[in-house]
Amino acid sequence: MSSLEAQLKTWVESGVQILDMGGESTRPGADTISAEHEWQRLKPAFELLDRLAEKHEFMPLISVDTRHAQVARKALERGADWVNDVTGLSGTAMHALVREKEATTVAMHSLSIPVRPGETLATDRPVDLQLLDWLDRQSVAWKEAGLDIGRIIFDPGVGFGKTALQNQDIIKRTASFRRHGFRLLIGHSRKSFMNTYAAHAFADRDIETLGLSLAMCEQGVDIIRVHDPVSHIRAYRAWAQIRN
Repeated sequence: MSSLEAQLKTWVESGVQILDMGGESTRPGADTISAEHEWQRLKPAFELLDRLAEKHEFMPLISVDTRHAQVARKALERGADWVNDVTGLSGTAMHALVREKEATTVAMHSLSIPVRPGETLATDRPVDLQLLDWLDRQSVAWKEAGLDIGRIIFDPGVGFGKTALQNQDIIKRTASFRRHGFRLLIGHSRKSFMNTYAAHAFADRDIETLGLSLAMCEQGVDIIRVHDPVSHIRAYRAWAQIRN
């Protein structure tokens, strides 16, 4: 069994609800790749999931993390449930696809893909107001494109074109993003904005990530996107037992 297959098996058996799979890195300085190259990276994961589905009655939802409509189409045709569009569901090709497939879609705010260090939102205006302005404009465009607004999930894009303080403000103010009634996804796991209080290497920041995750659970965030979902499931179950 490969390391990827073993990891997927662990996540499935632990009750992970959504698997978000991507074939192109969006980290600062990452090289862009073609849609075909991206799909070749993703295809083996779909094959592994097919094998796991033969042995497990309950499987997670599958989300494909891509900015390419042609990759999203192939993934949906292979059984993916969601599209996670890191360009904010702004392209006409992606509009046409999600409208045709009636696909649930995550629309993430970003200023550039991959991230360009130093390019951020304005620092003289609250970050939540800037993101809500963007969401206002996008909502109009999505409605004009004939998209089902009820199938769109908003991701404010922590780490994508924001300063460290702006990223922390997003996490503090998640409730403010409810204006349009979108479900809310936050992807904060292990990111560099934690540098001000986390001296550990990026791969060793799951404890800090978990602390932020539980703070967001208190605010009613719908979905958290993390590297270590098993620990989060265990912590959430304990938190929910006391909270409820």
